[in-house]
Amino acid sequence: MRLYPECVPCMLQRAMLFCRNEQDETKYRIMKELCRLFSEMASPGITTTGMAYERNKIIESITDNNDPMKEMKEESVREALKVYPRIEKYVNIIKDDKERFRTAMRIALAGNLIEFGARDHILEISPK
Repeated sequence: MRLYPECVPCMLQRAMLFCRNEQDETKYRIMKELCRLFSEMASPGITTTGMAYERNKIIESITDNNDPMKEMKEESVREALKVYPRIEKYVNIIKDDKERFRTAMRIALAGNLIEFGARDHILEISPK
């Protein structure tokens, strides 16, 4: 996806989420480095993925943590495992193999839509 000017503040906000457990001094250091990166790199030819990659390298090098979202991901897995039996039951009562597969894929795709820290991202789950 192309980088738009509105993406940069969101990327900084997301970086602060990634290092939420760090000391303020570390957060300021990260923020300063990221502001430098964004001012040098931001342009219409850059992708959000490319910018995020560079952002994450800075966070990882300063915090010496190659998985700053580890705790959040672990919590997400714990929560998913709580609802898994209900989802499995829902999928398994579908008799038609193709429809059961489609339903399982829809559920998997919905899970992949969850974007931690994404601005204005509201997850709404309602049965069809």
